[in-house]
Amino acid sequence: MIALVDVLIEHRNPQLSRPFTYRYAGSKSLQKGMRVIIPFHQQTLIGFVMGIIEVNEDDPRLTPPGYTLEMIREVIDDQPIINTELMALAEALTAEQQTPLISFLQTMLPKSLKPSRSSLKAPKIAYEERYFTKPMEELKDPLEPKEYELYVQLNVPLGVKKTSVKNKRIIQSLLQKQAIRIERVEKRRTRFSHLETLAKPVLTEEQNKIVKDILDEKNPISLLHGVTGSGKTEVYLALCEHYLRQGKSVLLLVPEIALTPVMMSYLLNRFGEEVALLHSELTPAEKYDEYRRIISHQARIVVGARSAIFAPLDHLGLIVLDEEHSETYKQDSSPSYHARDVAIWRTHYHHAKLILGSATPSLETKARAEKKVYGHYELPHRVNEKAPPKTVIIDLNQTELLLPEASMFTLPLHHSIQEVLSRKEQVILLVNRRGYSASIMCRSCGYRFSCPHCEIPLAYHDQAKLLKCHYCDYRAFQPKTCPECQSHQLMHQGFGVEKVEEHLHALYPDARVIRLDSDSNQIREKTLASLRQFQEGQADILLGTQMVAKGHDFPNVTLVGVLLADMGLNIPSYRATERTFQLLSQVVGRTGRGDKDGLAMIQTYHPQHYVIQTGSNQDYASFYREEMASRRATQYPPYTFLTLLEIEAQDEVLLTETMFQLVNYLHEKIPREDHLIGPNIPYPEKRGPFYRRRLLLKYKDKAAMTAVIKDVYTLLQSKRNLRFHLNLDPYDV
Repeated sequence: MIALVDVLIEHRNPQLSRPFTYRYAGSKSLQKGMRVIIPFHQQTLIGFVMGIIEVNEDDPRLTPPGYTLEMIREVIDDQPIINTELMALAEALTAEQQTPLISFLQTMLPKSLKPSRSSLKAPKIAYEERYFTKPMEELKDPLEPKEYELYVQLNVPLGVKKTSVKNKRIIQSLLQKQAIRIERVEKRRTRFSHLETLAKPVLTEEQNKIVKDILDEKNPISLLHGVTGSGKTEVYLALCEHYLRQGKSVLLLVPEIALTPVMMSYLLNRFGEEVALLHSELTPAEKYDEYRRIISHQARIVVGARSAIFAPLDHLGLIVLDEEHSETYKQDSSPSYHARDVAIWRTHYHHAKLILGSATPSLETKARAEKKVYGHYELPHRVNEKAPPKTVIIDLNQTELLLPEASMFTLPLHHSIQEVLSRKEQVILLVNRRGYSASIMCRSCGYRFSCPHCEIPLAYHDQAKLLKCHYCDYRAFQPKTCPECQSHQLMHQGFGVEKVEEHLHALYPDARVIRLDSDSNQIREKTLASLRQFQEGQADILLGTQMVAKGHDFPNVTLVGVLLADMGLNIPSYRATERTFQLLSQVVGRTGRGDKDGLAMIQTYHPQHYVIQTGSNQDYASFYREEMASRRATQYPPYTFLTLLEIEAQDEVLLTETMFQLVNYLHEKIPREDHLIGPNIPYPEKRGPFYRRRLLLKYKDKAAMTAVIKDVYTLLQSKRNLRFHLNLDPYDV
């Protein structure tokens, strides 16, 4: 076979985002979506086959004038590793997001299959040797009693690992008598340890009606709006069973898979080996195993976090986005995408159903449901028919309420914690700030320790004795003196979760405390282990950042405390109020889920703020009315679409000139009713040696703006010494 092959190379540079033509004369049958090894400008790269044209040896296209076509050196795959649907999806996202196609193809695949050189060294299939028995009627030689005893023990359908059998002498005898054989079996490296065995509950009348209505719904997309504890998970699983019976596959997304052990227990108990996991906690080897199980149709249910939306499932019948409001479903870095938008695309492609589930839906989703763009279903009651927890809002401006020895606690919260502990019940405390203190400054000269790259204050982490930048992850050892005046008078300002933990041990010395945040749980499986400890009653207080608010079901928790509820309101983002409401509503819903009544205590400097009032009472309807009025007045989503353009350059003058060229260009192109905000200097201004500037576009007509954005992308591609990123529908601006 001689062929001209269009190959997309592994580099993400926008200027190289086009196929390059190579010659191929090998014996393998090439198909679109296979990987090949190619020479490219004195490098050896991995490329993706995008098109093949078979030609004769004398075809003039094999010898174009002026240059020589290089030869493909090796074909890596025996079959395409991206199916037709996912290739079409990648091309659609590329056109919409103005991002190199190779970026999305690499995002879709596990490390071992990525179109990049690193994939050649990534884990591949692992095997283990197992003993399998032959039927008794086929045995020619009789077995001794000890041989027969071991033979019976080895008689299991999936065989027995060779390493687990200790008696090698009898094994050798059984092999000689051909009573057993050894086979190499592919090993599944994904582990499902310590998952609770759960009985299948009986659906309530309300849940049964929702399941039936969703199945009868003509609209392929539905919002399932259910209060915390209303049993949304059981609705998802009932729908899963329905579509599996129809021979369809199911994709279930959760915001953070490590925080949903109950969900995993339900799925694995009910569907066993048909469940595959795809999420960032897996090793590259485990991801490779799970991906291959999905491609080979061994797994028909995939559960995972954001990137699992690209799972290569055929015949999709159902997609579920649990906690659809979660910001973790949006990837703002390149290539930017929202899992919800990808889910909608795949839903239409497969003629499937999409369920967007939440107790606190995003305003965009709720508005579409209100307008009947989506189906709209509600679960307004808890499954156990209990009333919502009682809430108490504590005004931090009343300084007489502060606990003298630990001012982040008020006396009412302190006394309530003491009472709950005395009853052998459990407490969840939310502190939405990592580290020990927010910053360190010199008391003598006022110097504040800041990140040398981003110029934002460094947070102090006492456990590791480190200063950390929570933006770029820069780290430095704890200072002993001020670099400006050499004073030893260094002062900690503010407090984080580590400092609260220190005070908890002092205030309640007999209480067992577990801290749950991204710093304390970086080690694999530690998060699950911590949650399991708390679930089993091996700890009294669960302290953490927003991780403690998501998806947990602890029946013995009767008190939730929020130490500083308005911390998130200080973030300069149009979503700050929505985020704060969602966090408060979710964490309040963690208490009183069992037989005992629950109490939530909210400490705040703004007790009358509508977000504090509605969030504390889980009053979504009132919050929605207030926030939609605010969004309408400021013309933010869902009343407009947004595109954020960020440009970086080491030369600040070049950056400034480029930004004003863009502003002038856009003012000529965009309709008068649309808005252009900027150029602005983001916080922090620098990322490493690069200065940053931003432009924000607000517009009503998405289709009309697509051509303008494409022109901007083309214009920026021609500029040297610049880095740029277009983010459609950014989560944060």
